[in-house]
Amino acid sequence: QRLIPMAEKTAMLYYCYRDKFYNKFADDLIRSQSVKKQNLAAEYSS
Repeated sequence: QRLIPMAEKTAMLYYCYRDKFYNKFADDLIRSQSVKKQNLAAEYSS
């Protein structure tokens, strides 16, 4: 049962820093998704 509080701590850290991670990687994620969509569209059109 010692793993349960550790999991809770990691969950708390995740929720606390989630916004920072989203702000840090949001642009990269959006760019990668848009590039993937463009590549798929190009493959289907050709």
